[in-house]
Amino acid sequence: YPASINPLHKVIKIIVSTSPEWALRLWNLTDAWKHEYKLHWQLSFFDYLPKAFTNEFYKNKLLETINLIDVGCYLQFESFEKFIAIDKNIILNILQIVVSKIENYNLRINLSLHFFEKYSTMLADNFPLLTQAYIQQEQKASTYFDLNRAGLKSLLQINSKFLIEYIKVFYIGNDNSHNTNIYDQLPFVWDLDNCNELIEEAANLIIENSIYFGILAHPIIIFFHNLNETQKAKAKLFLLNYISNYH
Repeated sequence: YPASINPLHKVIKIIVSTSPEWALRLWNLTDAWKHEYKLHWQLSFFDYLPKAFTNEFYKNKLLETINLIDVGCYLQFESFEKFIAIDKNIILNILQIVVSKIENYNLRINLSLHFFEKYSTMLADNFPLLTQAYIQQEQKASTYFDLNRAGLKSLLQINSKFLIEYIKVFYIGNDNSHNTNIYDQLPFVWDLDNCNELIEEAANLIIENSIYFGILAHPIIIFFHNLNETQKAKAKLFLLNYISNYH
């Protein structure tokens, strides 16, 4: 019958949870489909596949499915965690494929809503890949990506130098449509090691590369939204020293 773009989630969940035999029959059925929305049904299959049914066969089929992505989609990485017992690098391997596809084919592949909060520590040894993925998501994924910047905070806790790259890309880059976002909120930068040096470098980059007509707030305000009392004290001292150095 004609498949819908929206998989029948409840039906898939019931079938794949009933027995390994039913799960395999459903997989073979969807795998044989010649349908434009086949990918979405197969991703839904992996969402509901019970951990008890995972094996090397399904791990390989998952990687094969990710490798065949040729349209925009949403990847629920929490569903892939069940394969870590079989392949400890499964999250890394999938992310590498996704980053490559976005880079080479300009696909809009959305990662899990809280991907960087959940997996940055696990993937810290692959920090350049993480930062590339973050920039891709910010530029090309959902407009609701990392609204409270918790993902960015997770990355900066691993390597605070990424703050400078973030500023260069989104506030002074060639495509700097983002640089008018005076509502960006980065209060956690005041909690980083060597925060004064980092913020001074970031502030100078913004000031030197921003066209500002004195209307509304200056983009540098992103460092001063919603500070707690400790952060306010650090920010006040920073500003006094900054004025003294650059007046």
